[in-house]
Amino acid sequence: MAIRFPQPPRDLTNLKEVSQWLENLWNRVRGFVVTTGDVAASIGSGETYHGVTALTAARILTLPLSESMQDGDEIIIQDESGSAGTYTITIQRQVLDTVNGGTSVTITSNYGRRRIIKRGSGKFYSA
Repeated sequence: MAIRFPQPPRDLTNLKEVSQWLENLWNRVRGFVVTTGDVAASIGSGETYHGVTALTAARILTLPLSESMQDGDEIIIQDESGSAGTYTITIQRQVLDTVNGGTSVTITSNYGRRRIIKRGSGKFYSA
C-alpha cells in the first residue's frame, strides 16, 4: 500500500495548523494504533488499527467522516477480546456516508476483524 501524505497547510506561519499537519504526517508514516476497552468509541481519521480489548456487551464503533480521509486509506478493526461471537461489534458510518452501501457492518466472530477502506465520496468498503 502506498502512503498518502496529507497536504501541508496553506499558511505555514500558523503554528497550530503546522503542528497538526506534522502529527498527521507522522501518523501516516508510522501508522496510528488505538485500543479501546468495553466502551462505545469513535475511530479517528488517522487510525490504521483499532483493537477492542474487552467486551461485556455489544458495542458500537463510529467511523470518521469520509471527507476527513483520502481515497485508499484503510483502518483495521480487530476483536482482541475474543468475545465478539457473543457480543457483536458494530462499525457504523456518520451522517450520509455508507459502509458497503448500508449504514453499518459487524464483527460477529471471536477474534474477528474488518478491514475498512475509504473509496469515493462518502463511501467505505469492508472485507
